[in-house]
Amino acid sequence: MVEQIDRLARLNQADWDTLKRMLLEKKLAVVSEELPTSYITPQSDSSIEFMSSVLQAINSMMLYMLAAIARKDYEDRRNRQM
Repeated sequence: MVEQIDRLARLNQADWDTLKRMLLEKKLAVVSEELPTSYITPQSDSSIEFMSSVLQAINSMMLYMLAAIARKDYEDRRNRQM
């Protein structure tokens, strides 16, 4: 559970790649209010596996996109402060 995705984006690229790899290896998911699909669970027994796969793909894509945007914003603010 993370409060804000931008906290993860403060990692440098190598550390972010390591974190993503570790999350995948341990089959862990990031849950955040900023990522509403991260805490949705499938409602129907017959579609649990399919919906879990779809939600996992959506969550990964959204997490990586939000993290990239937050990282860019963080770097821009740091550059302006210099």
